[in-house]
Amino acid sequence: MHLLSARFGALLAFQQDRPDLFRCLVRPHLGVMIGKLALDLRIAGESVLLELGIERLRVGISIGLLA
Repeated sequence: MHLLSARFGALLAFQQDRPDLFRCLVRPHLGVMIGKLALDLRIAGESVLLELGIERLRVGISIGLLA
């Protein structure tokens, strides 16, 4: 779990430092990352996050296909 929080911390720092690059490079894939995080947390018993993650995964894929 510490590794996941470090990754999201790095993403937040990157978003604040370079918002232009964040929009172009990271944002289309962020939904997929959040979806994967939610699926990983489901193994630990967080079924509510699974549902939220799948919805965000769909949004991330849609954004990626439109870009």
